[in-house]
Amino acid sequence: MTKQIFPVVIGAVLNQGKILLTKRQEECQTLHQIQSSPWQIPGGGLEFGETVEECVIRELKEETGLDVEIVRLIPKVYSSLQGSWHGLLICFVCKIKDPSQPVVINNEASAWRWCTLEETKKLKSLPLTYAIAAQALQ
Repeated sequence: MTKQIFPVVIGAVLNQGKILLTKRQEECQTLHQIQSSPWQIPGGGLEFGETVEECVIRELKEETGLDVEIVRLIPKVYSSLQGSWHGLLICFVCKIKDPSQPVVINNEASAWRWCTLEETKKLKSLPLTYAIAAQALQ
């Protein structure tokens, strides 16, 4: 089993005091449990030659259909270990450029919703989802 480290960029999209979460299509295995279709904050892997800012804008457009602006960087790099995969999560708080633009998820997700921090805490989600949401909603 090859152990690898991956830079992942996360986009916490906020709207009226809520954060946008998407529900993953596939099962996700973590060190402690297997979660079927957990909720998450959208984001994805950094591509070669891409800045982290370009990555978050691209990933949010691909996964949610939204055009966003970066509001701020969350000043913490999160680390997620899942089997032989080690993700370093760089997180941005974002806002929708046009609030009337609809959310249109791609095939990576089966659902989406706007959540308060308390709602986020109660959902079956990927590790770190609540921690990142708490930082974003401060």
